[in-house]
Amino acid sequence: MVIYVDLAFLINLFIDASLLLITGSLLQRKLTMRRVFGASAIGSLYAVATLFPGTSMLRSVLVKWFFSVVMVDLAFGMRTLHHKTYRHLVKLMQVVAAFYAVTFAVAGAIYALHNVFATGGASLDGLALIGGQVAWWTSLSTVFLVLSIPLALLLVRFLWSFVIRSKRLSGQVVTMRFTLFGQEAQVQALIDTGNSLTDPITKTPVAVAKMAALESLLPPLLKNAMRDGIDPLAMVYQQTSELGNFATRISIVPYRGVAGNTGYLLAIRPDKVIACIDELEISLAPLFIALQTDGFSMVDQFDCILPGSTAGLLVEGRESGVNTRSRTSSDETSHSSHTA
Repeated sequence: MVIYVDLAFLINLFIDASLLLITGSLLQRKLTMRRVFGASAIGSLYAVATLFPGTSMLRSVLVKWFFSVVMVDLAFGMRTLHHKTYRHLVKLMQVVAAFYAVTFAVAGAIYALHNVFATGGASLDGLALIGGQVAWWTSLSTVFLVLSIPLALLLVRFLWSFVIRSKRLSGQVVTMRFTLFGQEAQVQALIDTGNSLTDPITKTPVAVAKMAALESLLPPLLKNAMRDGIDPLAMVYQQTSELGNFATRISIVPYRGVAGNTGYLLAIRPDKVIACIDELEISLAPLFIALQTDGFSMVDQFDCILPGSTAGLLVEGRESGVNTRSRTSSDETSHSSHTA
């Protein structure tokens, strides 16, 4: 096997610089190219040094970790040795952990891309890994593997950023409009990633709303139950025949509270579920809304709690900048035959 030292250096330089840049992007830290390539050069020199005979000590976990710390400290300009404080050391370790997380994620993405698109008997045919470092030799499979690195970097960055943006939406309050049988109700809803309620039959996400906020959507039977302080679920069991077409839009959702208490909630499925955010109207249907007779802990701020799964839909809708109110009816009517 022939190893080209100059190509090994350049490949490791490119990989290390890419990993440092994407780590900085995900952490929203500004990096200068001078520092990034300086740190990457150190990592590349170390990688090339491990390819020579008699350098087994350089391949130990402790030495690898040491050079990773040096690279991150230099690339991010943290100057931990200069400050010599516990707080700066903790910050450095946090960035190093993020760097390793990006490295593992990119490596997994490259391996997956290679297995999907490459042909041949061995998934890593032509790629020599010596002491965990890349050794280059002539192979079309290896060429593909190296060329797939930018795609893997973009994939990891997109997925990570998507998760971060979804989490940032958690805790925000958005305006929601629910429409059922021509009637409309507008409420303020909190996006809560801790809400993982789903309909037990269709696995449709379930929001939780104060019953009084949706009074305009309810049939007379449930309005009377609400005003008389009667459990709406018990009322439905006793007088289902009086619900008419509304009976096709209800479900019974089991829940478990934070304190461990369990129970059941009556839920309805509106025809349309529209979220208004950044002057856009984004459809979140299909969605069930569980009716809660008691108020929330922050009564004056919101009347509804959206499930965490809606955060991803809101991110997609906001980034596309396209109103999704006119979605195809297949998504919104796929459960029209579902009854309690």
